[in-house]
Amino acid sequence: MPLSFHITGRDVAADLLASPRVTGIGWVVSIGGTTDDMPASLAAFEGPSLRLNFDDIERERHQLGYFGPSADDVEALVAFSRNLASDRQLWRAKGLVHCGAGISRSAAAVLTMAATLLGPGAESNAVSTLHAARFRSLAEGWRDPGVGFRPNRRLVWLADEALGRSGRLLRAVEDGFAYAYGTEAYVRGR
Repeated sequence: MPLSFHITGRDVAADLLASPRVTGIGWVVSIGGTTDDMPASLAAFEGPSLRLNFDDIERERHQLGYFGPSADDVEALVAFSRNLASDRQLWRAKGLVHCGAGISRSAAAVLTMAATLLGPGAESNAVSTLHAARFRSLAEGWRDPGVGFRPNRRLVWLADEALGRSGRLLRAVEDGFAYAYGTEAYVRGR
């Protein structure tokens, strides 16, 4: 899969896009909380971009006014992925995916995009793509080596449903990120 995913947190993403030294970023997926504004350098990015706003919670909504990812967010990620894949130049471009810390929402977004592009039956390859994105981002100095991923369960569950994977994407994530979830079964976290 030629799409090159890079994952980081909001502040690093904003600095990268504001830096004249950083080149080659062809597209951006920016994920913020429901009350977050997009950083100015992200808003000024001229390439294809997708902005999603949902909080990093693993349910539809929380009584304190937080809102988790929705089916509409998954649909937007799927459509954006397919649009990137249809453009030969973007297909080879470096992509930047960020959320607040670059741990949960952005990881689940990359997983959703990879699962979309790889197709049914390649769920474990989508997880491998996510791991590769972490190492690629580490190699470029875009993330702290001590920070792993913990894909947002709700977004993964919604992607599994939307892509018709019958729990296979959830199981692949459970296998690929057992360190992040301890003994609790990932699929129970819906």
